[in-house]
Amino acid sequence: MGCLVCGSRTSAGSYLCGRCYKRSEDPLHLALTRKDPCADRRIANLDSMMLRLGPSFLSEVKTSKGLEPGMTFDRMMAIPERPHLASFIDLYLDHAGMELTLTGDERLPHRDLIVRMVRETKDLEFATETWAKASIRLGNIVSLALRKVNGLEVEAEDAARTMSELHTMAQRFYAQAVPFPELAVVARGNEALMLHWQGRSEEAMERLEVELLGAPDDIKAEILLKMSQIHIERGEVAKALEALRSIPPEKSGARVERLRARAEGR
Repeated sequence: MGCLVCGSRTSAGSYLCGRCYKRSEDPLHLALTRKDPCADRRIANLDSMMLRLGPSFLSEVKTSKGLEPGMTFDRMMAIPERPHLASFIDLYLDHAGMELTLTGDERLPHRDLIVRMVRETKDLEFATETWAKASIRLGNIVSLALRKVNGLEVEAEDAARTMSELHTMAQRFYAQAVPFPELAVVARGNEALMLHWQGRSEEAMERLEVELLGAPDDIKAEILLKMSQIHIERGEVAKALEALRSIPPEKSGARVERLRARAEGR
């Protein structure tokens, strides 16, 4: 086969050579799937004006403290202490559609700001629960990008290198939840799903089975949902349906029905 960009010879099934792949767009953009021109307006209607401006007296409000999210993010990153950064990122991504629990059904709006948030905060650490929540959302974005890279028709070594880099980045974000047990179990479940998308399904299932031991009902339901999803994507319909039947009726919802329909081919 040949590269669609430069015509160089490529391996079977690869439409980009390694050189052209390196010049392509940041792989994190692959996680952004929704073209929604009203997304920013919706986010602005949900967010707190005080959060986006930052606490200040009226006499201190300047034109540099605008409501545009990108401007707000830049201003917060420029402050050494960054006191409101975690809250801003957590709420922005929440309102953009990124939940704490990763499912693979997320549809984030196309915003360069979201990619910048990931790139510019990947080495930051704050010992707060709010930052742990923000980091889980950031890690989920990286995990979604990894999933898309795994399906790209590019040279195998290029995809493997990118997935390894994204995996390391996601792990760094998820690790911020370790000091907070309730968030840590969510992060571990999300990381297991990411491992499955990376082709390490057996390892993912082993981790989820460990999480089931002694977990409260809410956590058990989410773990069983992830297990059923992995079984479905591996073609193990019977195991998927068994996992779904193990979810208590009071914990069932639309996601359970969607997965059951997928398993039954409806």
